[in-house]
Amino acid sequence: MRRSHGSDTVKGCKALVLPIPVPLVQYIRDAMARFPSDFAFPGSEGRRRPEHTAMEKVFRRILSQAGIVVRYRHICRRCAARRDPQVVKAPDAEIRRCPKCNMRMWRSPVPRRMRFHDVRHTTITPQMRLKVPMQIVQRIARHSNIRLTVNTFGHLDVSDLREAMETLVEATGVHPVALEAEVIARTELLSPGPTGVQALSEAKKEGPGPLRFLRRAGPLSLERNTGFEPATFALARP
Repeated sequence: MRRSHGSDTVKGCKALVLPIPVPLVQYIRDAMARFPSDFAFPGSEGRRRPEHTAMEKVFRRILSQAGIVVRYRHICRRCAARRDPQVVKAPDAEIRRCPKCNMRMWRSPVPRRMRFHDVRHTTITPQMRLKVPMQIVQRIARHSNIRLTVNTFGHLDVSDLREAMETLVEATGVHPVALEAEVIARTELLSPGPTGVQALSEAKKEGPGPLRFLRRAGPLSLERNTGFEPATFALARP
């Protein structure tokens, strides 16, 4: 992409090469065949769109056609013409009759509240979750600062953080089942009861690795609750 509207360059003031996903190529080729033009996204006649084009309205129509909606509005046109509109909000597009005049109601989708710019968020976040290198994500987003890519467009949740923390199990070689059994046994102060003895015997069957790890770690203590995280067992020495 070399230029935008009347400017000699794009927003970043330099020509850019934008990668196109393979499934999208056929649609781009079809659009280029229908409207041969020097513009990437021309209007219906193949001409350049005016700068005042309301892209938000265009995007809402696209969302409605794609079925990305939150609900449907069913309106009775007969009652609306009589200045007594009858509107029914429903989660589906099933045909409904006016509760007042029994006329078939006209349905219109209510698209999800999204901006055209929000598509950048839904592009960058899945790439981060799929472990795409951050340098590549930054180049695709065309950000000059990687902090903008991570802090503004990277919407990770607790499940993503937990998945990353589970890699510590592979790094330390501690089997999670044996570790949990040893924790149960030690929190019961190694009591001779059936629960403690059984948990300890199951932990020994898993191998000496977790046991040696816990002996080095010292006595276990229960950490306090912090925020929405559940209480965890501290493996560090006091």
